[in-house]
Amino acid sequence: MKWLSLSVLLFLQIITIGQLRNLSLLEILSKDKDQILVCGHRGGYYPEIPENSLSMFNYLGEHSPLMVEIDIRKDIDGVLWLMHDESLERTTNGIGLLSEKTTKELKNLGLKNQNGLITNEHIPKFADILDFIAEKPIYLMLDIKDDSWSETLRMIEQKKLAKKCLVLTFKPENTAKALRYSPNALISVLIKDSTDRENLLNLKLPESRLAAYVTDETPKEIIRQVRPHVSFFLSDARELWNNHKVVQNSVFYQKMCAELSLNILVTDFPLEVPDLLLKTKQINNLHLKKFDWLVNGNIDSLAILLHDDVYYVHSNGWLETKQDVLEDLKTKKLIYSDIKVHQSSVRLFGETAIVNGKGTFTVIMDSKPLEINLYYTEVYNFLPEGIRLISRHACKY
Repeated sequence: MKWLSLSVLLFLQIITIGQLRNLSLLEILSKDKDQILVCGHRGGYYPEIPENSLSMFNYLGEHSPLMVEIDIRKDIDGVLWLMHDESLERTTNGIGLLSEKTTKELKNLGLKNQNGLITNEHIPKFADILDFIAEKPIYLMLDIKDDSWSETLRMIEQKKLAKKCLVLTFKPENTAKALRYSPNALISVLIKDSTDRENLLNLKLPESRLAAYVTDETPKEIIRQVRPHVSFFLSDARELWNNHKVVQNSVFYQKMCAELSLNILVTDFPLEVPDLLLKTKQINNLHLKKFDWLVNGNIDSLAILLHDDVYYVHSNGWLETKQDVLEDLKTKKLIYSDIKVHQSSVRLFGETAIVNGKGTFTVIMDSKPLEINLYYTEVYNFLPEGIRLISRHACKY
């Protein structure tokens, strides 16, 4: 059990901390198609830190992020800056449109943090951000806000950083520009309906260069039809828009990633969501492994997983202790012949995880074969000694 927990944590370190500076974004995404790459929307929502800022990059870098979404605009002199809005008022102490300002006017403006307070930080130039990530395990999702496609994409090619970038395109004409100016970056294409699907198919490009940006309104049939023609799917959780500036519960992210077949999840909380996803995957995998142990009689593994004070309630009303459960298996009073889990979900509450599941359990009890359809609830705790099952309750349906 301790080995299992350690192996999962080591795997996460391989994905997030390893020698990523030498890997392209395509290689990162291809390492494990079941792994979700989390991307910080405008960096992320950390109110004391300005969005689209170098301080945000530094803050996230301390926690080994993988990907950051940034917005790019061009001033009147042709210099590229990180800025989401057309106008300067919301995120700086300036006034007016960025596109109408000179480089000299922009370089001394102060950025506001996400509480609206002016800081000592200035708007970062896109070139400076590229230099910052050059030798770091950070990848970029580029949202090009105005007609600066050629300047932006030629810059990432010149700096040999295109393979660390994914370019968002939401219109066919911009997809064409991205393909024209960058032969190496991954390209994301918005897929919301059958027209978008046809535009994608008409590109006739290798699927390895294409990602589909889908939403909860994209028909499932369209997603199915697009899947053979792209390598990756991405979507945005939009927490600030939908959930009043708080992280969603773990079931929300599980459901979203599963239903949209996501490889990249854009979120306003890039530090919190990876931990949720990791713990969720850890618990779900472990709870399924437990059923294998029951069927195969791996009593030693079960003895580690079950907390000494576990409450184990069977569907017939038995309330058993840890020793009772293990003794049933040893004496073959209860034999698990087969267990099929039809569905399961994990909810996290701090260091506690609750699994709700549904399955068919084939057992031999007191020499009588039975097939029982059950709903079950299991409660796990992340403890210093490892993950432990502290309560289980099942009922028939």
